[in-house]
Amino acid sequence: MSMLDDAKNFIRNNKITKAEIFENISLNRKKFPKRFIFVKLKKYVSNFLKNKSIEPRMIGIAGIRGVGKTTLLWQIGDFVKNNFKDTDIYFLSMDIASDYGFESRIIIEALKESVSSQKKFVLLIDEAQYMENWSLMLKIIYDKFKNCFIIATGSSSLLIHSTVDLSTRWSIESLYPLSFTEFIMIRSWLKTNGEKGIFPEKGLGEKIKDALFFSGNTEDLVAKLTNIENNILRYFTVLKEFPKEQRWNNYLKEYIFYHNISRLITIDEKNTILNRTFDLLHRVLYQDLKEFYEHNEIRKIQRFLIMLALSDEINKEKISQSLGVKVERIDKIIESLIKSELLLRFSTYGGVKTRMKKEKLFFISPTIRYAIIKQLFSKTEKFHSKLYEDITALYLKKLFNGLVLYGGTGKEKSPDFIIEIDNKIIPIEVGTGKKDLSQLDSIKDKKYGLLINFNSDKLQRNNDNVAIPLKWFLLM
Repeated sequence: MSMLDDAKNFIRNNKITKAEIFENISLNRKKFPKRFIFVKLKKYVSNFLKNKSIEPRMIGIAGIRGVGKTTLLWQIGDFVKNNFKDTDIYFLSMDIASDYGFESRIIIEALKESVSSQKKFVLLIDEAQYMENWSLMLKIIYDKFKNCFIIATGSSSLLIHSTVDLSTRWSIESLYPLSFTEFIMIRSWLKTNGEKGIFPEKGLGEKIKDALFFSGNTEDLVAKLTNIENNILRYFTVLKEFPKEQRWNNYLKEYIFYHNISRLITIDEKNTILNRTFDLLHRVLYQDLKEFYEHNEIRKIQRFLIMLALSDEINKEKISQSLGVKVERIDKIIESLIKSELLLRFSTYGGVKTRMKKEKLFFISPTIRYAIIKQLFSKTEKFHSKLYEDITALYLKKLFNGLVLYGGTGKEKSPDFIIEIDNKIIPIEVGTGKKDLSQLDSIKDKKYGLLINFNSDKLQRNNDNVAIPLKWFLLM
């Protein structure tokens, strides 16, 4: 039997059935809750299959390992199987295809001879980057099969964002670590054995976002939040009233420290979570980045991440000396870690001189930082504020992307973040208690300042600054 025949069998054997789908999307015979991005993806595929739209018909899902990309593919397969019963769905794991020795051209030829050209079908491709010339393969599949809707995942957006071939053919969707409300939804579902999931009021997150970032002044901001305060409190009241035998304590810390990576959310034992997080980090470094760095250099990248976990504002010259790596190479390493979505970086507020002197990086998941810190320290309290900054940075990245700046102003005191909207400045400080507001006041031309307080339970106003509880902020 030829390699092409083997590949054709591989394609045909991976035309998925309802039984296979259910096995991959259920726990204890009940379907696992869906990430919020599912709504957007099912709309794309539904519009294509209903002939409502031609594009987009290829979606790339980027994200770090463990955020739930594979489960999301199976859930899309379930949606299609239930709503478009005559549509064939193929689920191809490229890591398995690579292990069988199939090359991109063989997969393409096998598809030509295995799928119908007379009707639409759905192709779900998992871990696309394991296939050599994967971007060219996807380009050819897209061009050859006009009747195909494609969703492809990649563990590393370092690979997904590195191709010109696909830039005009597909839409990229980033799958980030869990939001706080997704965490509550899934954990409440798990604690009730699939009987109940707690959801926030529809539209509440948008109202909070509008209040915090699109108010005219502090009076307007406080009025908007006061108007929805009962809605916010109602959500947290439901959590407090959760049945005692299934209630979990300190849910905010649990989310930030342990359960923002979806693969780990079914695990309760904390040391196991941190060990698996460290293992996840190890695989990103030694598998996803191995094409771009020698083994010895990857060990230095790991040391760099340890240094970063302890002090997120970096001095490239000192790191260069410590690691024995040129400053230019440090820049390349940072870019790789950002593109692989391990780290987030915001441009620095305060001009070119400040940007040259300072740079601040955040971990996309605070659990990754915490896993590194716990390897080194038994008492970690002095680092907790960094975890709260990480989760705030993740939310701001999702909400505003390029509009977010790191608050370095070149002065001794400066805020953690700055948002620029319509030429208006909103400085943001993240804290754990009553805090000196001088960081916010260092921005003289601000619209108003925001203090996001981990330990606070209520809204407070201080002149042109407003302090809000972190748990309110995380409802967006």
